[in-house]
Amino acid sequence: LDKAIQRLRSDDFFRRERLASMSYIRGTVEVNLAGSLEWIPARRGMKLKRGDKVRTRTGSMCVVQFDDGSQLTIKSDSLVHIDELSEDVRTRTKSSAIKLLVSDVEASILRPTAKGSRFTIETPGSVAHVRKARMSVRVNENKERSEEHTSELQSHSFISYAVFCL
Repeated sequence: LDKAIQRLRSDDFFRRERLASMSYIRGTVEVNLAGSLEWIPARRGMKLKRGDKVRTRTGSMCVVQFDDGSQLTIKSDSLVHIDELSEDVRTRTKSSAIKLLVSDVEASILRPTAKGSRFTIETPGSVAHVRKARMSVRVNENKERSEEHTSELQSHSFISYAVFCL
């Protein structure tokens, strides 16, 4: 009974897992589902959740659509990890977190409907805060990054992740 009461009082009790979906695929795109060792071919409409990884091969690309309307275009020779997709059912705040390993992506992040929602993109060597953005980030094998953006964006180098707070 004590454990049940503690669970009801915790924030985790009110956290609902969200899903993203693969809306466009060109070429060879593979998904490593959370908890699996196997890479499987991605399919249009495939649902993605926390812990899944997406990789694109040479000449390939895909678009991941989030339930808040934001999109992540993953370009050729990239590896992306979906670190978090959740919503607090009390406040309706949504949290999305993506890790870019060796990656070339474009992100279109929409202004959230719930105050406190956040979209985080983690890259080696940068941090950025944004309310809404259209941006492109590239991380090469040497962990060097380059970015282009159209937004009110603050970027700081030499920090180990990029944060987009909406």
